Amino acid sequence: MASGWSDCAAQGRVKRKDAAPFADRAFPVWMVILFCPSIAAQEYYSHGKQNLFPTLHTCPRCHARDSFWLNGFYQRNVITESATYRIYVRRLRCKRCGVSVSMLPSFALPRYQYAAHVVIAALLLRLAHGLSLMGAALTLKLSDSAPSPSIPLIAHYHHRFSDHEKLVEIMTPALGAEAASCPLAKAVAGCGSPVAFNLKYSEIHGTTFLARI
Repeated sequence: MASGWSDCAAQGRVKRKDAAPFADRAFPVWMVILFCPSIAAQEYYSHGKQNLFPTLHTCPRCHARDSFWLNGFYQRNVITESATYRIYVRRLRCKRCGVSVSMLPSFALPRYQYAAHVVIAALLLRLAHGLSLMGAALTLKLSDSAPSPSIPLIAHYHHRFSDHEKLVEIMTPALGAEAASCPLAKAVAGCGSPVAFNLKYSEIHGTTFLARI
């Protein structure tokens, strides 16, 4: 932890002499911003902490300019169709309001270990192809080195995504995709890939397509 921070900083109650503007405010202590790394999960993993991370010039919470300092990394899993990767995620902290921002590559989803394209593939098997939960799980069987999503997990994806279907329908006309019976399939096609859809959805709606609403 950086010099000058007390133990309560880890709990989100930041105490520092130059942090008086936010010391007594209630604020979200953690946010996630997706960014496009322009590389796949395997290459991102191989670069470790040496990936090219974007610079935030404006705080998404207090809108202060150039107020972030680097606040280390944390590690998390990303499960693709071929392997499980333990990647580094860059953290930033705003000097003015104290919010901690995690810069997550767009092939990943906050709070979920499976990569975005694996989750979207599971959803499309259900929504676009009409497969049962068991059928989707069997079809989505990954390689021996990567565990496949379970039937309860696919059901959970479907349940969470059902809260976002209307938002997907709202964004699809602007994407210029050809008509499709499944709004998710149309949106993914309009964005060009599942990963691009994940990023675009986050940019438009300020959340991910599996977030609790």
